[in-house]
Amino acid sequence: QLALVFCWGVAFFLLQEALWAVGLILVLDAVVLDYTFITFKKDRWASLCFVPYALWLLWLTYLNIYLYLCN
Repeated sequence: QLALVFCWGVAFFLLQEALWAVGLILVLDAVVLDYTFITFKKDRWASLCFVPYALWLLWLTYLNIYLYLCN
């Protein structure tokens, strides 16, 4: 997850490649949501701690797609 966040930041801010950033953020969404659902079976509290992060990522995904479509 950390590597994906780093790569997204480079793609979005440094390279200003919105399409690459959208692709990376979608992969990151999938990884975080998958982790959250898998962890829920083992440790509910750990999984619930990821819910705000997952919601933030979904909001960030929306903004990223919006910026890509409008530019």
